[in-house]
Amino acid sequence: MSLSEFIDIVEKTRVFLFNLMRSVAFFIYGGLVTGYWLLIASIPMVWWLWIVAAIGGCALCGLCGWVLSRYLPWPRMISSKKPRYLGLRWLLAFTIPIPIITAITSIIPTYMEKIYVVMWYPYLGMSLLLASILIEKPITKLNPELVRSRPFLITGSTLLILTPIPIITTLIVDEFSGWLIALGLMIMTYTITGILVLRIALRVFEE
Repeated sequence: MSLSEFIDIVEKTRVFLFNLMRSVAFFIYGGLVTGYWLLIASIPMVWWLWIVAAIGGCALCGLCGWVLSRYLPWPRMISSKKPRYLGLRWLLAFTIPIPIITAITSIIPTYMEKIYVVMWYPYLGMSLLLASILIEKPITKLNPELVRSRPFLITGSTLLILTPIPIITTLIVDEFSGWLIALGLMIMTYTITGILVLRIALRVFEE
C-alpha cells in the first residue's frame, strides 16, 4: 500500500466516523425527545400546561443538542471547525419559535383550542430548521470535506410539511389521536433521517 492510498483510507475513515456519529447523535436526540413527550402525555393537563411543556421541551432540546455536540466522542484526528457561540446558537434555535407559536395560538378560535396539544409538533419542526440554519449550515460550510449530511434540515422540513396531519386529526377525531399521530410521525421522521445519515456515512467507502 502506497502512502497516498494510506492517507486516503485514513481520510475516508475520519469522514465516515464523523457522519456515523451524526447518525448516532440523532438517534439519541430522537429517543430523548420521544421519552420526554411520553412522560408529558402520562400527566393529565389542561391546555395551557401544554405550552409550559413545550417550553420545557425547548430547554431539553437545546441542552441535548449542545451536550451531544460537545461531549460525544467525535473523531479528533483532525479537529472539525465549529461556529462561534455554539451554545447561544442552540439556545436561539429553540427559543425563537416560542413567540411565533404563542402568536399563532393566540389567534386560534375558541372551538379550535384543542389543537394546543399538538402545537409542540410544529414548534419542534421550526426549532430543528433553525438549528440547521444557525448550526448545521455553518458547520457544513466550515468543514465541506467532512460533513456530508444535514439531518436537522431533513427532519425540520419534514415535520413542518406534515404538520397539517396531526392538527386535522385532532380537530376531526380527538386530541389524544392527534397527539399520537404527531408522536408517531416524529419518531418515524427521526428514525428515517438517522438511517439516511448512516447510509451517507457508509457510502464514503464507495467513492
